[in-house]
Amino acid sequence: MLNVKIAGTRVKYDFNSDIPIPVHELKHRIEEKMGLLHDQYYIIYNGRLTQKDDICSNGYAIIVPRLLGGKGGFGSMLRAIGAQIEKTTNREACRDLSGRRLRDINEEKRLKAWIEKQTKRYDEAAERKKKKLEKLCAEPRHEFKDQRYEQERSELPEKVEDAVEEGFKAATSGIKRKLEKDDQPNKRKTILDFEIDSDEFEDTSDDSDDSDGNDTLVTKKSKTKQQTSTDSGNSSDDTGKISESTEQLKSEKYESSIDNEINDKVSSNESVDAKSDVTSHPHWLLLEHRKCGNSNSDRIVGGKNASLGAYPWIARIGYNKLGTHDALSYRCGGTLINPLYVVTAAHCVVNLPENYKVGGIRLGEHNTLTDPDCVRKFCAEPVQDFVPKLIIAHEDYNQPVFKNDIALIRLNKPAIYNEFVRPICMISGDLLMKSFIGEIAEVAGWGIYDINDPKASTILQTIKLPVVEMDKCEQSFRSFTQVSEQQQMCVGGILGEDSCGGDSGGPLMKVLDGPRYYLIGIVSFGAKACGASKTPAIYSKIAAYITWILQHISA
Repeated sequence: MLNVKIAGTRVKYDFNSDIPIPVHELKHRIEEKMGLLHDQYYIIYNGRLTQKDDICSNGYAIIVPRLLGGKGGFGSMLRAIGAQIEKTTNREACRDLSGRRLRDINEEKRLKAWIEKQTKRYDEAAERKKKKLEKLCAEPRHEFKDQRYEQERSELPEKVEDAVEEGFKAATSGIKRKLEKDDQPNKRKTILDFEIDSDEFEDTSDDSDDSDGNDTLVTKKSKTKQQTSTDSGNSSDDTGKISESTEQLKSEKYESSIDNEINDKVSSNESVDAKSDVTSHPHWLLLEHRKCGNSNSDRIVGGKNASLGAYPWIARIGYNKLGTHDALSYRCGGTLINPLYVVTAAHCVVNLPENYKVGGIRLGEHNTLTDPDCVRKFCAEPVQDFVPKLIIAHEDYNQPVFKNDIALIRLNKPAIYNEFVRPICMISGDLLMKSFIGEIAEVAGWGIYDINDPKASTILQTIKLPVVEMDKCEQSFRSFTQVSEQQQMCVGGILGEDSCGGDSGGPLMKVLDGPRYYLIGIVSFGAKACGASKTPAIYSKIAAYITWILQHISA
């Protein structure tokens, strides 16, 4: 039996038939029974739209009426809606069939292209940089070199110092009191011809950079003979004697005028009173205080190589025979304190071996085998060579033995400051009273750096040593001399590390304010087998001689 129902109504019809009914036969019966034309509906049989040739047997058939619409009604509706939509040219906002916006797709393509060209861009940038560097290297480096300018530049500090000194004289001339003749301090500046022990000069070869292994810091000297000498070294020449005498008279006369300006309680042969204000001394301004003590670094038994320009104030003192122009043999060190003066040890300029004299002073040295000195592709300025115009040893040197081991050398012309030639700073104020015991100081020089191979170093050596109690030096040197805590310092005592032959007269330095390097001592003497034991060495204490230095320098 086939049940037929009209969709949307409760009308039902049952068709009883023993055989299946074709669709067209079913439509014919529906038309007879219900009066519906076959083009006004369609039939769904068992949930499936029937076709013309389908056969219907038992089950359910639903008659679905067709919707009747006006001509073009739906199309008109779509056109009306489309008229309300605004036109756009933003194609980037459109989507493709996968739903992705075109702007996202285009951005992805752009990024892929940029990544593909990244390596090429790096190569192009490197090529541009290379061409720029080649162009800069090909261009001549800008340099300013003018002989007159260099001359004026070197003379300017001296002119300024002269002007300052004249100003001081004018300011104090109205208040000076004339000293009584009996109260005049017995002060003498000694210009020395030199006698050094022969063991300081066993090797007298012309090689200015060779040293022998028998150099020693322990020198047993007789009482210093105070003599006069000039840079010519010809003490036998009559003309030289006249000039020496004139120079000495001028020096003594000049010092007498200085005595009227300084504290009456300080004499030339006394250690400085730490409470006195050395900065008020009329010659304090002759020292360099602004451009001093600056190192260009980033180290002498047990020492290390110093970096280029690390100690631009270190000087080398060379010797040759009287009346000759032989190559200099450098045996001592010194320290530049202003453009005209180098401070060193007195035993480096007094009692030299027979027929020997101080023949030259060299500044700006690093490697004794090269000039200019270079490290990798960086080169220093050429060295500056001078001859001594005046040599002033302490009046009481070796009285008692090994005491007052300090001297000044005046250069024949001012040193020209640069990154590799500049003075060290001098201590003043509270630093004069400081003992530095327990602190670390630095020593530098070209002396012996391996006690087992006693040859002088060709490269500037440096080492850090502790300042220790004077008791240690008293125990070590009581058979040689009596040490003085007021005038000397005890430094070192580390096995394998010490100043040695060739370092004499060199500086004991301390980094203080700035940071700047300050001169606190001068290498004096030590154990003969330097570095082979824990015996410390003796250094002259700069604080004890600062007034002596100021009294003996001039513009």
